[in-house]
Amino acid sequence: MNHLYEIWAEMQTIRLETKIVWSDEAHDCFNEIKKRIGDVRGAIWLHFWMKGAYAGPGTQVDNNPDRVAENDKVVYFVSDDDEFSVRVLDAINEVEDFLGPKVRRK
Repeated sequence: MNHLYEIWAEMQTIRLETKIVWSDEAHDCFNEIKKRIGDVRGAIWLHFWMKGAYAGPGTQVDNNPDRVAENDKVVYFVSDDDEFSVRVLDAINEVEDFLGPKVRRK
C-alpha cells in the first residue's frame, strides 16, 4: 500500500495541475482511479477482518466462502481480464483519453 500511496501522491500533484491548466473536468477524470484505490484499501481491510484480525473476543465474523472469493478478486491479482483489473484499466484509460489529446508528444 505504501507504494500505491506514493504513486497516488504523485498523481495528486498532476491532478491539481490539470485543474489549474484545464478545468475541473481534467481534475475529475482522476476520480475513478481514486475510487479503485479505495476499493483496494477496503478489500484489504475486509480480507483481514474475515480472518478475524480485528475481531474482539466473541465477535462473529462473516467469512462466507462466496464473500471471501469475491474479496480475493480484488486483493489478489487474478488476471488482466478479471473484473477488478478491467475496472482499473478503464479508470486509467479515462485519464489517458482526457489528457492525451492535450499533452504534446515527442
